[in-house]
Amino acid sequence: MSSLLNKIEDIKLPQHGSEYSEFLGNGGTVISPSGLRNLIESPSSWKSNVIDKIKTFAGNENTQIGDYVHLYAEYFYKDKLTKENRLPQLIKEAFFRDNQCIDLNKFLDKKETIKMSNYLDTLCDVLREEYLEVYIRPKESEGYIEFKLDDKTMLAGSYDSLSYEDDEIVIADFKTSGKSLNEKSMLGYILQLSIYARLTELVHNVKPTKIRVVGLIKNLSPKVQILECEPNYELASKIVTQAYNAIRFERNEDLTKDELYDLIFRENIYSFTMEDSDIKKIIGEVTISTGTERKVKSVVKNIFG
Repeated sequence: MSSLLNKIEDIKLPQHGSEYSEFLGNGGTVISPSGLRNLIESPSSWKSNVIDKIKTFAGNENTQIGDYVHLYAEYFYKDKLTKENRLPQLIKEAFFRDNQCIDLNKFLDKKETIKMSNYLDTLCDVLREEYLEVYIRPKESEGYIEFKLDDKTMLAGSYDSLSYEDDEIVIADFKTSGKSLNEKSMLGYILQLSIYARLTELVHNVKPTKIRVVGLIKNLSPKVQILECEPNYELASKIVTQAYNAIRFERNEDLTKDELYDLIFRENIYSFTMEDSDIKKIIGEVTISTGTERKVKSVVKNIFG
């Protein structure tokens, strides 16, 4: 037993932001695409996290379930799952050592038939059967990219996958949610993926043509929903510029009149009170489908060409 515990202790799973921790430690500031949702929704919270470097959210059960699903997808793509399509036991033990908000013994239904430990396996099975095994394997998964804006500031983060599908270059993000996907609820993630697309263009000179939110709906009968649209490069650049200018302003650097005006009178580009017509102007045409629908299309294509 002690030998097993020692092996678990030796396993160091990747932590969010570990790639740029040294840069932060040396006084740098990092703008992350995922964090930029906060700039739009709650500027004061974004300032606390990014500029003041005060961590305002340490995670909860929902975010840690999402992390577990991400880890499963990464191991699937790297062919590191067991022959039963499970995460290796030592990796699972190390994950739950680091993520203790998940109560594996908790029952999710009143009849106490669905236990959290089994439910996590069910979520991963659904993701694998309705998405991971159906869509083209990506060129890269959990791809970390960074772009220096100046010596003290960089734009950095990790996308879930980058794939080449027919004539499309697709950036995808896995999202666990208790509710079905729709344009309004996913607008923040669409903007986030647009920024990842822009970052990919800056770093690799590759311009993604499609962004995809892969929603794993966490109810008692989980399912996969897929939301797709074109990235909004203009809006992505605008959000990054506003974040960068806010950091420069905090450093007492000189801003032009136009930069200062844009910072103070920033338009509300993300609001749940927005009309559907306004949302369409931001994200264009959106398609939402289920993993099952895609699976059927894939089978038909394989049979009939």
